[in-house]
Amino acid sequence: MTVTRLSLLREQLKPISSEMSAITPFRGEGYRAGLVAFRPLPAPDDEFIRHAASDVIAHVLDGRGRLRLSHSEIDLEPGMLCHIPAGTAHDFVAEGHSPLLLFYAVIDLEAPKLL
Repeated sequence: MTVTRLSLLREQLKPISSEMSAITPFRGEGYRAGLVAFRPLPAPDDEFIRHAASDVIAHVLDGRGRLRLSHSEIDLEPGMLCHIPAGTAHDFVAEGHSPLLLFYAVIDLEAPKLL
């Protein structure tokens, strides 16, 4: 069991690219979860990510931005929840002067079912 404060996880975010920082403190059979922060960029890149066999759930904690999909974009603000089905090309983009902070869970659809 793990219980922690959001403020402590924010302090532990580690850069993984010029745009992103992340921490993944929660892992189990078939899932991983944590925080990811996207820094605002002058222009979004054209790269999308796709999780072939995993759904993604994201909760917007802070900041504003967009969820880019191949043919649409959705404005994001704190309190919004996103479900991205496996195989869906997507990209998160921060807007304004503050990072877009998300709590995320990646659920492996090929993992053994618990229920």
